[in-house]
Amino acid sequence: MRPRLTIPLTPEDKAACAMWSSRVLGIWVLIVIATLSLPIFRGEPAQVSRERTGDQAAVRSEFPSGSVHHVTGDPAMKP
Repeated sequence: MRPRLTIPLTPEDKAACAMWSSRVLGIWVLIVIATLSLPIFRGEPAQVSRERTGDQAAVRSEFPSGSVHHVTGDPAMKP
């Protein structure tokens, strides 16, 4: 078995490694916190679904049934 090669690090190198490691750890902590708190800031899902239903009803009222032919020009879409 061969002995491992060791590279002597200066105190400045060790400080730079420690600073880099703490920054990377801090970024990971922020990512985890953002991921866990995202559902809190999204709002209530029931409220979102009610808004979507209202929007779909508004779109349906703009295009009554059988009126697709004049929009698309496709005779197959006639009632």
